[in-house]
Amino acid sequence: MGSALAQGGSGVPTVGHSAPVLRANMLKNGGIHGNLCCIKGSFMARIKQRGIRLPVGLYRTDSMMGAMMTYDLRPATHDWNDARLLVHSDATWDMDDLVWWRPSSTFIYWSRRLRQARGDLEMEAFKDFFSLHKSAPELLPATSHAMVMDWIQRCPELAQPLLRGHPLRLWALRRLKQELPPTPQDLLPTLMWSSGG
Repeated sequence: MGSALAQGGSGVPTVGHSAPVLRANMLKNGGIHGNLCCIKGSFMARIKQRGIRLPVGLYRTDSMMGAMMTYDLRPATHDWNDARLLVHSDATWDMDDLVWWRPSSTFIYWSRRLRQARGDLEMEAFKDFFSLHKSAPELLPATSHAMVMDWIQRCPELAQPLLRGHPLRLWALRRLKQELPPTPQDLLPTLMWSSGG
């Protein structure tokens, strides 16, 4: 059953060792995982009208879009509401399982783990941005790098426990510190697809 509040919807994962736990959590608590999702046209129009852009280099695009929907783009005046993001139990996707004996699977697995470690840092940074500071999404930093580094410098008491004893997150932070800032040209929006209309 739909919700008049819903600004979008998400499918659920069914493949992978963590899929059952993720699926159960999403069906109980809401959320968005992966890129099998839909966003209401009127919500997209509001994003465009307000000039909201995701930080360049962001890995957790799904989670950030989910946060924007559940706050209805207004964290300063609207509480988090799971009814703004529907989760459909029958909408899912399929992919090949990774197998330990295939070199390509090992590469994909570790690349994914390293991206997820960076994503852990991003998640905490934008939780701070939306949930604690109640900042408007159009005020998001231009890059993921700026967003994470700002959070780490302002909130070392929260960042340190997240990093302590987690070598992949420490590695992700080192890589993040070494990133060169994008050029102004890199920050310009690019049309990726058009219906021709």
